[in-house]
Amino acid sequence: MDYPPARLLNPRKLPGLLAACLVVALLGVAPSAPRLELYVARATFDPLDAIDVTVRVFNDRKTPVVMRFGQTAEYGLAIQPDAGDRWMPRVDAARWSSAATTGGRPHVRTFGPGYTTLVTYEWNGVFADGSAPAPGMYVLRGTVLSTGTRPDAALLIRIDAPLPISALAKTGVQVVTVAGTLDANGMTLHDASGEVKLARRIANVAPETIVDVRGSLATQPDGTRALAVERWAPSAAPVTVPASASPGAIRGRELAAYVRAQNVARKALAKAYPDLSADFTVADSDGAGWSVALGRVPDFAFFIDAYATIDPSGKVTTARNPPYAHDDLGGSVVEAHDIDAVRKKFGTPRDDYAAFAAGDGYDVYLFDPAHPESVRAYHCAYGGQTGSDDHPASIDPIALAPEMAAAFLAALHG
Repeated sequence: MDYPPARLLNPRKLPGLLAACLVVALLGVAPSAPRLELYVARATFDPLDAIDVTVRVFNDRKTPVVMRFGQTAEYGLAIQPDAGDRWMPRVDAARWSSAATTGGRPHVRTFGPGYTTLVTYEWNGVFADGSAPAPGMYVLRGTVLSTGTRPDAALLIRIDAPLPISALAKTGVQVVTVAGTLDANGMTLHDASGEVKLARRIANVAPETIVDVRGSLATQPDGTRALAVERWAPSAAPVTVPASASPGAIRGRELAAYVRAQNVARKALAKAYPDLSADFTVADSDGAGWSVALGRVPDFAFFIDAYATIDPSGKVTTARNPPYAHDDLGGSVVEAHDIDAVRKKFGTPRDDYAAFAAGDGYDVYLFDPAHPESVRAYHCAYGGQTGSDDHPASIDPIALAPEMAAAFLAALHG
C-alpha cells in the first residue's frame, strides 16, 4: 500500500464518533481563510453506486469570517480520472460536475468558528455523458465559489470493476453491479460466465454494447428470480494511466514536494526566529503554494509556535505565535504523534520525515537526508480510543513500489 485512496481526518475527533471510516480530503489555505473539507463514507465504490459527498467549511479562527459569493451557488463539485497530479485542477478532464455554478443572486455568508455544512450531495455514479465509470482511481474535487480566495479540496476514490454475472449466485439480495450485453429484447443480460433475467426491460441500447447494471436478485410473481434494476448505463472506456502518473510515481513526486517545502520553511523560520526550538513540522499544499507549521508535541497536544506560507512564486512569509497557536488542529495532532511514534520505533536522530493521511491513519516516510534513496514507509493505524489518546494502535511497514522511490529521487534532485 504505497498510495492511499484518500486523505483522512482523525475519526475520533468527530462529534459523536459517527464516522469511524469517514474519508476526508482537505487542502491547506491561507491562515485567514476557512478551509474546505469533503467527506464520503468510504474510499471504494461499485460502478453506479451512489456516492454521498458532504461539503463542509471549517473556520479555525475564534471569530466569524464573511465570504462573498458572486452567484447563488456556494460550492462546485467535479470528478475526473486520476491520470496526473491530483492536487492540480484539470477542468478539461472532468467527466461530471455539479449543477450550474453561475448566475443567480450575489450574496454574502457568515461562517462562524468551527464547521458549517454547505450540502450533502448525492452523485448517482453516472458521468455527464451518460456512461458508467470504468474501474480505476478518480479525483473528486470541491471548490467554494467565493469571490477572491476559493478554498478547495480533493480526495481520491476507487471505482471497482463490476462483478461477473455468475457472482449473483452468491450475492443473494445484496445490491451489486454486474456488466454484460443485452439480448435483442433487452430482458436478459449475459457475459462469458452466464446470464440473468432482468425484472424490467432496458431499451434503446445498440447491439453488443456492454452495459453496467446495478440491482439485486428478487423473486418474480411467477416464482423465477430476476435482477431488479436500480440503474444502468453503458460502460465507459477503460481509464488509461501513463507510467509517469502511476499511483507510486505520483506519491514519490508528492513526497519530494513535501520535503522541499519543509526544508524551505525550516530555513526561513530559523532565520526569522533563531531562538525557536520545535519538535516537528507538518506541511500541506493548496495545489499551488504550501503551508508549513512548526510546533511542539507535549503530552497529547500539538502547539504551533511558528507558521510559514510559500506562494506559487516561492515567496516565503513567516509568522510567530499565530492566533491559532494553541488550538487543536485536528489531523495535525495525529500526524505529529504518528511521526513521533515511528521515529522512536524505527528512526534515527538524522532521519527526516513526511506524513500523508491514508486509510485508517497516516503513512509516515523516513529517510536519511544524505542518502534519500533509503526512504522507508510505515502505516500508523488509529487506535479507536476517544479523548486525547492519539498514539497509533499499530505501526506496519509499507512495501514501496520501485517507481515511487525513483520518482521521489528524480523530483527531489530535479
